[in-house]
Amino acid sequence: MANFEFDTMTVDLLAGYKDKDGNVHMDAEIREMTGVDEEDIQKPDIRANMGRIITTVLRNCVVRIGTLEKSSMKLTEWEKIMKELFLGDRDLLMMKIREFTYGEELELPFKCPSCRQEGKHILEWDEIEIEDINVDPYSVPFSLKKGARNKDGERVKEGTLRMPTGQDQELLDSVARKNMGQANTTLITRCVTSLGDVRLSTKVFKELGSVDREEIVSVIADNSFGPTFKIEIDCPSCGERFDTGVHPVNFL
Repeated sequence: MANFEFDTMTVDLLAGYKDKDGNVHMDAEIREMTGVDEEDIQKPDIRANMGRIITTVLRNCVVRIGTLEKSSMKLTEWEKIMKELFLGDRDLLMMKIREFTYGEELELPFKCPSCRQEGKHILEWDEIEIEDINVDPYSVPFSLKKGARNKDGERVKEGTLRMPTGQDQELLDSVARKNMGQANTTLITRCVTSLGDVRLSTKVFKELGSVDREEIVSVIADNSFGPTFKIEIDCPSCGERFDTGVHPVNFL
């Protein structure tokens, strides 16, 4: 079997990857996609879950994170690292892999919300804004309106959370298809790391007031970083300007 040498490029990460020793790796090396990668993401168990699609592409096409080399690890170990990356870095890597593979433009289909005319927009990568990180992604503070009661019956309102990772994304994708409320519970349960002296559990977050649950989800959204995935398009038929989203899977 022939061995192929791939061209690679280096990408500066936004949050980076923290290894088991606490070292944070702030850059990654990627290669272009191949037919093998295209076949992998078309497998039924992969294609049905957006998070798994992204993990599979990253597992295959990211060859280095900082000083960590894919070639020196088992594939399952490398995939675990890709799952542990924060969403902002995963999305950034997806965008860069797409750009490195196919070039500087992406053909994006759209439908004007005003005249309903369909068309295609040629997206240039510099149209996508990259939101920088402005918090510690491992410890984001939040404050609740009512909070939860501790073992002494006192209400606790101050807590911290971590930003979502690829592992969260994979799990939430399948849950959200069935029950959005359950998906929010899952997200909150997985991402909240402390709430004063309250013993954290799924039951605590199920019983948390809806306003407080929405606040936690809002804090996660407000502190998201990476590609924004929204661009402005001028409809060539009616002149209407509107926003449209760019899904990471559009990059494939």
